Amino acid sequence: MVTTVSSANTVIVESIQNVSASTEEITAKAMETLESSNEDMQSVENVLNMVEQLKAYADELNKNRV
Repeated sequence: MVTTVSSANTVIVESIQNVSASTEEITAKAMETLESSNEDMQSVENVLNMVEQLKAYADELNKNRV
């Protein structure tokens, strides 16, 4: 009986270790994804600023044509 309980405990410990390792991998990937998303957001904001500046230039040119 003790051997059976000991074996079951070993299986449980191994399972917990596997779950822990998987959780660490998932967390690392999530952090990478977050960093990439933040970089993408900054790029989108930069493009938006450029588009807004181009619109302002176009508006200014249209004012000068009149």
